[in-house]
Amino acid sequence: MYFLFNFTDINIYFYSYYIAYGIVAATGFYLLFRKDKFHFDFDKSIVKKMLYYGTKNETSYFIQFLNYRLSYFFISAWIGLDALGVFSVAVAISEAIWIISRSISSIHFSNIINTDNQTLKIKLTEQAAFNSFILSFFAMTVLFFTPDSLFVFVFGDDFAGVKQLIIYLFPGIIAIAVSNIYGHYFSGNGKMNVLITKSALGLITTTILIFTLLKQYKLTGACIILNAAYIISSLYLIIMFYKEKKKIKNNV
Repeated sequence: MYFLFNFTDINIYFYSYYIAYGIVAATGFYLLFRKDKFHFDFDKSIVKKMLYYGTKNETSYFIQFLNYRLSYFFISAWIGLDALGVFSVAVAISEAIWIISRSISSIHFSNIINTDNQTLKIKLTEQAAFNSFILSFFAMTVLFFTPDSLFVFVFGDDFAGVKQLIIYLFPGIIAIAVSNIYGHYFSGNGKMNVLITKSALGLITTTILIFTLLKQYKLTGACIILNAAYIISSLYLIIMFYKEKKKIKNNV
């Protein structure tokens, strides 16, 4: 819409969003019902489970969203919109690395929910976490060696320094890339409380550090805040996973 028809209204974002997801949804429904006719079977027990797990899952995602983005509001208010623009680009580029762990997680999740062997679940999770770490670390290393001039060329002169922020975010991005796998392990086993606690720990860390670091250290402080929240929440998931592993090993 922008490049071909020169539409510059902000609403083209929403039009594009609906068109893109609409195509995906329509294609999905077509493939789903191409062989099997649609039928609706109301089961109260299934509805209750959907509400129970769905509510907990969305609660975890909402808290995690605040953990990821709460600092944006304070950066805007205390440092300015220009700084927020630079920071948001650095975060967006860094978080693009998570497509690797999310892709691995989608496959891993299906393996977890279709496997009854708890020992095998643990082994699959450890393998997936290792693969995610290696691939994500490699991708972040590529960003590490990407010259800042490339980011300036793509985004403009006002975004000089984006690479430095990406480097600062390196530890936290890798931590989440690994812990995403452990999160899907608990999700696949229906242990949503672990994910809620993980998200809450990250949000508490973010909230405390915002009021102690952001004004003094500005965008560098914002990177420290994100790193701390990501690493603490990730460590909690990893610790809980290995407690689970020990429990399963003792019961075998």
